[in-house]
Amino acid sequence: IERATTIDEIERILDKADTEASDKALTAEKEAAKAEIDDLPGLSNEAKAELKDQIDDAENSTEIADVFNEVEERALAEAKDDAKAVVDKAANNELSPERKAAHKAAIENASNLEEITEIVKEAEQEIFRNYQAYGKDQIDKLDDANLSPEQKAKLAAEIERATTIDEIERILDKAD
Repeated sequence: IERATTIDEIERILDKADTEASDKALTAEKEAAKAEIDDLPGLSNEAKAELKDQIDDAENSTEIADVFNEVEERALAEAKDDAKAVVDKAANNELSPERKAAHKAAIENASNLEEITEIVKEAEQEIFRNYQAYGKDQIDKLDDANLSPEQKAKLAAEIERATTIDEIERILDKAD
């Protein structure tokens, strides 16, 4: 600027400095956005790579924000699909068709990842409680000739203390 002899030269120098500063700020913004994408749960590595490419191609902050909006929408959609798969996987003795439909509707209406996580947690707890009841019912139905009432009560108590479906299945296998 000190060597500039005209106003046009000064304006070109200032424009160049502004452009360089903007480029540096945009590069820093892109790097921060890509780091944030890496930290997002619920996105596949392929989806993350695709989104990072879109961030690299962004020419301004608005385009980066648009990519982030897409990221949030995609993460929410993928989380909803994963959550619905958890509910769908439950057998009818774990969740009735009506309860499956209710959980899936709640998942579909969820507006953020925290809500989805909470709904899945509730569904998993319900699945477990229902499987416990199913297990105790199966013990009750066993022939008295094979198991005494005391043995059935002991197995039912083991099911009550179980903390996973796998434990309940092992107890049921032991009862057979």
